Amino acid sequence: MSKGQAVACAVCGRKAGRDCPALDEVTCNICCGARRGSKIDCPPECPHFPFGTAALDKLLRVEDSWLDKTLKYVLDRVGRDRFQHSVEKCALPWEEGDLALEGGFELAPLRHLSIGMGDDLESIGSIWKKEDWTGLNNDERYMAEYRRKALPGIIEIQKILDDKAVECVDLVDTERGRFIVLDRNTAKSAARFDRIAL
Repeated sequence: MSKGQAVACAVCGRKAGRDCPALDEVTCNICCGARRGSKIDCPPECPHFPFGTAALDKLLRVEDSWLDKTLKYVLDRVGRDRFQHSVEKCALPWEEGDLALEGGFELAPLRHLSIGMGDDLESIGSIWKKEDWTGLNNDERYMAEYRRKALPGIIEIQKILDDKAVECVDLVDTERGRFIVLDRNTAKSAARFDRIAL
């Protein structure tokens, strides 16, 4: 799309402003945001796809909003007492006091999403999915689909690659081998052999 050129969105006809590499067409930001990852098979290098390699800032914004909504949903479903019990159960064994509970607070909602906790052992993620991820936007639904299938893990930093990437191993799934995690805060502050709960 050339600069200053008014082009209609290929999906809805509104004024468009984004080249879509997946569709090889121009789209508007509304249609892009409502369809990326779910109805459009976005390439990782697309600057508008939060789950690719070129849009880390967007991913962090999606993750923050998703975590806030997930915490609220889990608390509404399980109650504060049961959630507090999960926080204590998920507390990091190599930390003490508040740091241990802080790690547990981050892991507890994810545990409820992916592991069945009730009498029927249905996970909160499965229940929420049946409700069509009520309260989540397209990007948050995309994240929820993957997070509900994931179990909390512990990674160990093996190498700092650059200012936004680290090479890690999973201490829970040791057969996985080394993999790369994109996270500016971790790359900036972590040292080799640091352990991080996910």
